[in-house]
Amino acid sequence: MPVIHDFTIPCRGFEMEAALTLPDGFDPEGGSVIPFVVQSHGFGGGKFHYEDLSLYLAERGTGSLRYTFLGGGPEDTSGFGTKNMSVMTEVKDLNRALDYALSLPYVRRESLFLFGESQGGLVTALTAPDRAGDFQGIMLLYPAMCISDDWVRMYPDPDQMPEEVVFNGVLLGRAYRKDLPDEDLVARASAYEGPVLLMHGKEDTVVPFGYSVRLGRVYKDVSLTLFEGEGHGFSEEGEVRMRALVHAFMQDHLAGKAGK
Repeated sequence: MPVIHDFTIPCRGFEMEAALTLPDGFDPEGGSVIPFVVQSHGFGGGKFHYEDLSLYLAERGTGSLRYTFLGGGPEDTSGFGTKNMSVMTEVKDLNRALDYALSLPYVRRESLFLFGESQGGLVTALTAPDRAGDFQGIMLLYPAMCISDDWVRMYPDPDQMPEEVVFNGVLLGRAYRKDLPDEDLVARASAYEGPVLLMHGKEDTVVPFGYSVRLGRVYKDVSLTLFEGEGHGFSEEGEVRMRALVHAFMQDHLAGKAGK
């Protein structure tokens, strides 16, 4: 069975919850390099999200780091608080998680990938251009590129947002709206020119799949798969297909570099 190690990563004065998943029998100190994924969860979630993906990949020789954004959801224990969380604080957290992954002796840039789901997909897409030299490719599951449009529509002026708002069961502060980048998020993400795997359900009522279609048009090297009958959160059948696509994408872009 794959090995899961729960721990914390110092981040911006707090302790960020994290979990490493490694293949059965792999020796972290043995000098080998393995394919590796840094996984970023969606709005209100935590490191427990997509553990099934971590286990699936570990059974196929790939390690992964899951983590909880500071204030990323009600179950976060860091003390940062969901009221202080924003898309841009999560970009900082992903940068810290990426730095940690790169510090591991069995991880190399040439065999490292980023995976992000929903808001975590948006965070991954926004982080990628500035860190493009630090990983091999990104994998986005219904990335929430609509967030800026949605929140500007609700609160055209950031000061119109109340000091506290409960959104989808998560207590947010005004910083969530104030921190949103002014520019078009799809255009900002398009500055990343490396390999991209995009996956989106055609029945998604939270993040319309048209946003991923737009992304697919602006990325230089992209594989876009639209899932018929799937919404924001896939069925088990959709999850099985998603996991297989992630593994195949990684294998296609390792270019024989893992293990060297």
